[in-house]
Amino acid sequence: MKCAVYEVDVWKPLSEDKLTEAVITAMYPANYEQKLMNEYNAAKMGIYSEEKAKACTARYESYLTEREQLKAQVSKDWEAYDKK
Repeated sequence: MKCAVYEVDVWKPLSEDKLTEAVITAMYPANYEQKLMNEYNAAKMGIYSEEKAKACTARYESYLTEREQLKAQVSKDWEAYDKK
């Protein structure tokens, strides 16, 4: 079983939203989502070849899925922390 541990710094006052933002910011470079959105939109507009369009679409959908999983994990972790 593999296990990965990541740490982020979040200053008081703590909140689930602040923690979620810190985790996502730590995991992805600045403007990463904007780049993926631009490529996704270009793909949907037919600007790219079919092969490149599929790759761009898959990358953005993968990012959204990963981001949703991160948000769910942070929410679960926050709930455990907030109950203490």
